[in-house]
Amino acid sequence: MSQNEFLLLMADQQHPVSAMAAHVCAGLFVLWVISLLWEGLLFKRVTHDPVVGKLSSAVAAWATLFLIRVASGYVVPGVFGDFDLTALLMLCVIALWSGVRMRERIRLEDDL
Repeated sequence: MSQNEFLLLMADQQHPVSAMAAHVCAGLFVLWVISLLWEGLLFKRVTHDPVVGKLSSAVAAWATLFLIRVASGYVVPGVFGDFDLTALLMLCVIALWSGVRMRERIRLEDDL
């Protein structure tokens, strides 16, 4: 099923907005899992700033999925074809918020 057929199918559904939200959430979940892998394997050891590490792992997760999509030619309709940048934006906002909280926690622990 091509991307356009999927969008037409989604438009014919009763609630297309809920289907789009489900695809964004699925893309966000997969990006988050791969981001945690990248952060644990590389960026936690390389970067000393939690904000930079979390944002770098989020972008690395998107790049990993993009390279898998290009190399294999397989795209889950809707999840990574249409809404991957939306999920990446949401993941970057969550990573920024989490990194700033962690930075504050580290600063408070260092002050004690």
